[in-house]
Amino acid sequence: MNDFQEYRSLFLQETDKLIVELENLLEQENWSEAKRLVHILKGRAGLMGYIDIENQAKTLEKSLIMGKKAECRDLVHKIKEDLGKM
Repeated sequence: MNDFQEYRSLFLQETDKLIVELENLLEQENWSEAKRLVHILKGRAGLMGYIDIENQAKTLEKSLIMGKKAECRDLVHKIKEDLGKM
């Protein structure tokens, strides 16, 4: 396994955990902590070169700031779907 494959595997493992935690935070309406996790996701995706995930995280971050609860849940679902295709 080359370095990129190892980083990719680690990214996906850690992101899966992050998404589960994010879903829980949205359910609890803990917006500030959810924003923190989305910011982390956005940065990690960008570092890995996963521009689509990074852009979705940017949109999610803006939705959290604007208080668009339903949109946030939809975006998390979309990110989760896209990660599953990787």
